Amino acid sequence: MFQGRIETMPIPERVYELCKIISDTPAPLKEIREKAEPSQINGSSTAYFGSILTAAKELQLVEESDENILTYTGDRQILRDIKSFRRYCNSVVYQDTQTPFYQIARCFLDSDLKWMQYGSLSSEGVMDDIRRNTNIQTVYQDQLRGMRFWVSFLGFGLIHEKGTTMVFLPNMYTALKDFLVMAKPEVKREYTVSEFCDLLMPYAHVALHNAKESHRLNYAVSAALRMMHDNKEIQMKRIPDSGEIWNMYHQEDHVLISEISHIVVLKGVR
Repeated sequence: MFQGRIETMPIPERVYELCKIISDTPAPLKEIREKAEPSQINGSSTAYFGSILTAAKELQLVEESDENILTYTGDRQILRDIKSFRRYCNSVVYQDTQTPFYQIARCFLDSDLKWMQYGSLSSEGVMDDIRRNTNIQTVYQDQLRGMRFWVSFLGFGLIHEKGTTMVFLPNMYTALKDFLVMAKPEVKREYTVSEFCDLLMPYAHVALHNAKESHRLNYAVSAALRMMHDNKEIQMKRIPDSGEIWNMYHQEDHVLISEISHIVVLKGVR
């Protein structure tokens, strides 16, 4: 899922529940599989436990012994609630920039509002964009269907579904707050946007990978910063004599239409 081919079955809630089940006591693989896929109602053609287990292993939360015993190996705080699990996932799933998961997630964010014109995430236009802008030459609709659960869960935006149509509405407010918790910015300090991005870069590279060169923030990051500004969690400024000016994605109806130079974190992010 995170290191190999993206699949539809290991949705976040299923991976979380698997970890919860074995978090107190290690258990035999056969026993856990039977709980997840009762043999009387699930045939091999509908089996999905294996992909969930693989995802949990790739998140470095579950290990399987030679005797096929499953053990939870993560910090117990990760499973305190679904928010803690999400924050942990945001800290580990982008570490390898060459995985299909990272590269397609990056394309989600780089697309700004472009993908909305295609009418569906599984359209040929979206798949062409991914082939053109990544090293993934073969793109499957199932990959995008699998990504939609995680992109939404990790806080990159909303997936609007109507029938068989899925449209991505980018806004990484939730993910950006997770990254800020990891980055630990100083409250009330006035950061230049470059300093702010440098602070976030080790965690939010998937969203900021080309920001320093272009001095431009994509739609998802821009929307998140505007929400934080409106919620008085941060203050964005445009200081006229600043040595650098950054461009957010243009939004005509916001007090900060496009240009900013500094960001102040007004209170600790939780």
